[in-house]
Amino acid sequence: MTEEFYDSAYLQKTGLLAQSMKEASYESFKCLRDSTIVDLGCGSGEDVYRLSKLLDSSNSIIGADHNAILLNEAKSKNNARSNCQFIQTEAHQLPFANNSVNALRTERMFQHLKAPYKTMMEINRVLCDRGEICILESDWKGLSFYHENSEVEEKICLYLTQKKVNNGYASRTLIQTLIDCHFKIEKTQIFTTSFHSLEEANEALQINTILKECYDNGFFSSKEYLDCLYSFSELNAKNAFVCSINSVLINATKQ
Repeated sequence: MTEEFYDSAYLQKTGLLAQSMKEASYESFKCLRDSTIVDLGCGSGEDVYRLSKLLDSSNSIIGADHNAILLNEAKSKNNARSNCQFIQTEAHQLPFANNSVNALRTERMFQHLKAPYKTMMEINRVLCDRGEICILESDWKGLSFYHENSEVEEKICLYLTQKKVNNGYASRTLIQTLIDCHFKIEKTQIFTTSFHSLEEANEALQINTILKECYDNGFFSSKEYLDCLYSFSELNAKNAFVCSINSVLINATKQ
């Protein structure tokens, strides 16, 4: 998606909604001691901060991201914690030695990559033997609207997976990508987040913006766009608007 879609405020809002998923993604790291742990695609550093408080202080927590603005925000929030550091890097070219990282976490990053296999092999390079990767990804294909017009849902998902998001099917292909890149799948979990008002859905997913973009990019006709806006508003007024999205959490180890 565009940088404007994923600014710091948006990441913080969605992070609050995803709290149970985030906590599950930290779980397997709790036993680590004297380890190097990387949060790849760390954004404004919220998860780095949480990991530094949650895990043993002997661990080194490194936040890595390509976005300098978000990294500056991260540094300003977390500079008091001695076991945290932040680096600017591209995901497919990490500044770590071979077999030097004990664990790596990434959240909602693979969906943005145009070359996910290259990045996964780079992660394999830097992880030590039996090092763990934990990946949390949104399933844009699994965005569902409890709405009588199924074609609307199909067109929205088509727009998201084929136009708006670079790697829109990331959540569906990650397991095979991990296997192809010499990882062993240890655990897979599916989380469902539901929204019971249009206001909630707009705050978390920017639904009205997505609908407008569907029209602007030719996925909706003018009538479909206006009908969809009206229908969602009517359902919302009757306390009957519902939509949901799945997320997948995968734990794997380097073989």
